Amino acid sequence: MAIKKTSTNILKLAQYKQFKATTQHLLNKLAVIADRRGEMLRTYELDAYDTDSPPQSNLESLSELLKTKASTLDSPFRLAVVGHFCRGKSTLINAMLNRKLLTGDLRPNTATSAILRYGNPERFRVTFKSNSGKQPEDYFAKSPEDLASSLAQFTSEAAVASDVELNENCAISGDAQKYIDLMQGKEESLAQLIDVVEVWCGSEFLNSNYIEIIDTPGLGSVFKEHKQVTLNIIPNVDATIFVVQPDPGISKREAAFIELIKEQVANIFFVVTKADQIAKEEIPEM
Repeated sequence: MAIKKTSTNILKLAQYKQFKATTQHLLNKLAVIADRRGEMLRTYELDAYDTDSPPQSNLESLSELLKTKASTLDSPFRLAVVGHFCRGKSTLINAMLNRKLLTGDLRPNTATSAILRYGNPERFRVTFKSNSGKQPEDYFAKSPEDLASSLAQFTSEAAVASDVELNENCAISGDAQKYIDLMQGKEESLAQLIDVVEVWCGSEFLNSNYIEIIDTPGLGSVFKEHKQVTLNIIPNVDATIFVVQPDPGISKREAAFIELIKEQVANIFFVVTKADQIAKEEIPEM
């Protein structure tokens, strides 16, 4: 897709930063007003859309949401890639970066949020859950391939367990059994152990666009922790890319998630992956 750029619709970097500073000031003032008025924001539980029962609503402090939003404006533009699991989110990000950095799989895979930033030397930092007692750890990459393989050990459920295979005695291998135990809740998911993974890589796409891309776990996974990781990210981003595919289309759960995003994020972009599976004339309708 070719995008025509014009001087009328593109802010210079200095203008963009000034605009964010002004917006941050206004959000903090609105947070004070919302706190005095006791304003609450009504949100909906996604799990309700898996059944025929009416959705259950929750109330959250509007003041706290505005403060969180304001605090994120000190960082570059933040773009989260979200959607159902196995829709091609990690593959899409790899295409943006023009390198294979994130691991994909046919099973529920991405477990933790990975914030991708421009930086050299290439490295990543793992911040663990507060109850783990572990301090953040930094890993410096020896090569682009080393960055990808090392990163997978902290973001990918599939990377810590091999595909389900039978040995010569028709027994499931130990590595494969670990993934099955994860699905059954007998082993801890990476999402239960890790709070966030921050990645610095020499991507010109990230540098020239002054942008951070956040890879998120997919919805609909058997790992309930994956959903919560994604929900925690949404209030802290400037925009989302919602990834869908032609088959099976958008489910009730995905539609509910879009409604939830609309409550907290002004900009939602949609990307149809695996579009080669349908006729070209069907794509515009999709």
